[in-house]
Amino acid sequence: MKTLIAYYSRTGHNEQLAKQLHEQMPSDLDPIVDTKNREGMFGCVIAAMFKQKTPIRFAKDPRAYDQVIVVTPLWGGSLPPATRTYLTQNRAKLNQFAFLSICGKGEENKNALADVETTAQTKPFVSLLLKEAEVGNESSAQKLAAFTHQLPQQVLG
Repeated sequence: MKTLIAYYSRTGHNEQLAKQLHEQMPSDLDPIVDTKNREGMFGCVIAAMFKQKTPIRFAKDPRAYDQVIVVTPLWGGSLPPATRTYLTQNRAKLNQFAFLSICGKGEENKNALADVETTAQTKPFVSLLLKEAEVGNESSAQKLAAFTHQLPQQVLG
């Protein structure tokens, strides 16, 4: 089973998570690059809350994979424009997908999963929202292990 880990990360936290996951399982990595400068956090949150899209770049065709794991932050409880654009452009190409996020409120942002489902026009078969403050501790390691165990077993090498 071929797995793609497509990730967007403005600060590097979700990129680090995507790379950690990549080290744990056979997969390809594909960064989602927002071609618009996203320096100010206030503008980022406003763009996410208004469900804006943006020009992006990515290299791999999700259709070539059995599953795609999308790793991204949530801004103000919403998808960043780059991730929203990626899911919108590729919704017909996602055989099945999982959703993983490091965000400020972690599981308290579970309402954002409805936005993910609406944008992708399909429900992630597994999802995990980690609090930024818990990354690197035992709790996040256990949650990530539980996430990976919910993935199809033939993926876990």
